[in-house]
Amino acid sequence: MSLRIAAATAALVLATSTFALAAGPVKFTLHPQNHSGETGYVTMTQDGDNVVVAVTTTNAPDATAQPIHIHKGTCDTLDPKPTYPLTTLQGGTSTTTLKGLTLAQLEDGNFAINIHHSTSDVPTYYACGNIPKAK
Repeated sequence: MSLRIAAATAALVLATSTFALAAGPVKFTLHPQNHSGETGYVTMTQDGDNVVVAVTTTNAPDATAQPIHIHKGTCDTLDPKPTYPLTTLQGGTSTTTLKGLTLAQLEDGNFAINIHHSTSDVPTYYACGNIPKAK
């Protein structure tokens, strides 16, 4: 009988751990900055020990590569040094896998994603969105 209880307990622990890793997805909006007109949305999903960040924008500058990063802070008070670089936005899309990271680590209310105008005009921010705090 104790073997059955042990097996049931192990199954419950495994199911609970798997559920915790399957949190999300987290979705939020990117808002235009500096009169750019560029808007978009971000979807972040947990994939095992990684977080996949997918970004889609509209009104992006034509044929322009746009650097995009996760920064500490909020859109109003970004730390200028990127915490996590993301794949450069091309044609209004970017998908990045951040290895060894969890959604919970990004959902503390202290991170934002921002898009720069271009690789030649990095100081000009074109869109930004605060990563929402976990509920």
